[in-house]
Order: sequence, then structure tokens, then C-alpha cells
Amino acid sequence: SYPDQIQILISKLEDQRRLVRLGSISSIYIIIKKFNVLEYIDLVHNIIQVVFDSLRNFEIHEEIFLISCLEVLTLFTNTSFNQKIVENLRFLCMFLTDFNFPKLQKSSFNLIMQCGEIGLKLLIDICSKDYIDYQNFILSSLLKTPHIQRYIISKALMSDIY
Repeated sequence: SYPDQIQILISKLEDQRRLVRLGSISSIYIIIKKFNVLEYIDLVHNIIQVVFDSLRNFEIHEEIFLISCLEVLTLFTNTSFNQKIVENLRFLCMFLTDFNFPKLQKSSFNLIMQCGEIGLKLLIDICSKDYIDYQNFILSSLLKTPHIQRYIISKALMSDIY
């Protein structure tokens, strides 16, 4: 059964071989996308916990593995498990600061944005501080977001025109 398969894959996330770890997180992502794992509450809590544990050990992982971890978490943002992710938003912001890994930055930004209003407020809060480099990255990313374009920029332009 797929819950058993996920448990086996979770155990392989700590394997010493990077390809085994990457294959495991990718397989977990595919299983979550394909099957309804939300009914297995303990399993989902375990997935989220193990993924955050992997992210906390970011220095031993490659960028693609970390991005995959963030993508797995993104699958739970519009569910009842979103609170677990929201509780760790400040930690996830750390990945916004690493300009050596632009794909990781983008994945982190996307995950934070997927958390809804709380994520958006956090990004705006970061922009309101004196972190010029972060401001530029976050603001340019916000400008590329369809929701921001549609609901904020378009309305502001329309109110200026009329």
C-alpha cells in the first residue's frame, strides 16, 4: 500500500547516498500528488516533520534535494496541515537569503506565498526592513506573481487612469 511505501521512502531520506535521498523525496512527491494521503493524518504529520528535519540539515544536502523538500511541503499548503508549515515560516525565510542558490530562493518564495495571507504579510514585513538585497528579490518576485499583478497592480493602474 502507498502509506507503507511512503514510510519506506521516509526512512531513506537519511541515506548517505544523495541519489537515494533525491529519489526518495521525488517518489514521496509523486505518491502525494497521485493518491489522497490526507486521510492518513499521522503519516502526513510524519512526512512534514521529516521534511523539515531534512531542511534543517540543509548544509549536507544539495540544492535540488532542498527544492524537492520545499515542493513536497507546498502540496500541504491548501490543506488542514497548512498550520504546520505556517509555524515554520520564519525558518523557511532563511532560504530567501541565499543568493548562491536562486532556484532554492524561488522555491522558498513560492512556498511562503502559498501559505496565503500570513506568508504575504511575512514577505512584506521582510521588505519593510533595511535588507536592500532581500527587498529587491522579494519585490521583483511579488511583481511576477499573477495574483499581485491581477489584484493590486491592475487595480492601482485602473484607479490612476479613471
